Amino acid sequence: YNLAGNVHVAIDVVGIYDDHNHDDRYYTEAEIDAAIAQQVAQSNANVGLGNSLATISSVDLTLPDVCPGAPDSWNVLVHADGYFLTGGAGPGSATIALSLDGTDFVTGTVVNQNFASGGGQFRESYSTTFLFTVDAGTQTFYELGSMSHPNGVSAAQNTLIAESVSVDC
Repeated sequence: YNLAGNVHVAIDVVGIYDDHNHDDRYYTEAEIDAAIAQQVAQSNANVGLGNSLATISSVDLTLPDVCPGAPDSWNVLVHADGYFLTGGAGPGSATIALSLDGTDFVTGTVVNQNFASGGGQFRESYSTTFLFTVDAGTQTFYELGSMSHPNGVSAAQNTLIAESVSVDC
């Protein structure tokens, strides 16, 4: 029905499409995957354990800023493992822990090992892992250790690996 005049074409408008402004504010999935894949740091050390909690090794991991206009939330998996040799005279214990920037001590990753009494030398192995959530920039992760044993540590091999596994915006 037409109120006045003749009708030749009827059009029903339900929406409009506007040009998209491609201003490169967003990274592609491939770009983020590539940034994540490059973020691995490793440290190897031959450091024995003292009688108070101290740094065994550390790694710096530089994480890019990939979230435009928002803080990054990088998930970094930090893993420490190794062994140390100690004399066998009397019992003792060792503690291995992880830390972020030397201040945020991760108590959940503490590993205590009790040495048996007796003679000879004991090889004590350890392994501990923790998932840290950090912002973009350079982050320093520490492996800490201490021990209580009368004969101390005669040799050690330590590995600390920090690897970014994902990022959330």
